[in-house]
Amino acid sequence: MAWLGFGDGFVMIGRADAAQRQHSPSETAKPTAMLNLHVDEIDAHYQRAVSQGERIVTELDDTFWRYRRYEAVASERNRWHIMQKLTHQAAIRVESIYSRKSIIDGRLAQLENVRSRHIAAQFAYSVRTRELTAISSTWGLASAGRSS
Repeated sequence: MAWLGFGDGFVMIGRADAAQRQHSPSETAKPTAMLNLHVDEIDAHYQRAVSQGERIVTELDDTFWRYRRYEAVASERNRWHIMQKLTHQAAIRVESIYSRKSIIDGRLAQLENVRSRHIAAQFAYSVRTRELTAISSTWGLASAGRSS
């Protein structure tokens, strides 16, 4: 096993070893690691990855935690999380977008609640109409709710 250090971080790299329950992605056909990579020019990095045919599993987007990022599964089947910290101005823009999205989501939830109540009222009216029709048929009335 090798340890690679850089600043406050480090990476441990080793070989697949079944006795230690360490498997390579080619043995499991699943990712066995997720690697986080911070870059300075994420848009260029993303375009390069796409042009080289890397399998992008999360498209390039800005997150509410102030990073621009994308995810790819490389040919060795490990998942790469590539990110760049947003500038202050971009972070403010993203926060504004997520704030508006939260407001819109809340309003959509309110509308869905109203819609659900309306559907329930329509159903209750339909059931009540059928009940009145059945009662009027049983009693030989011409129609429910109409006087003769």
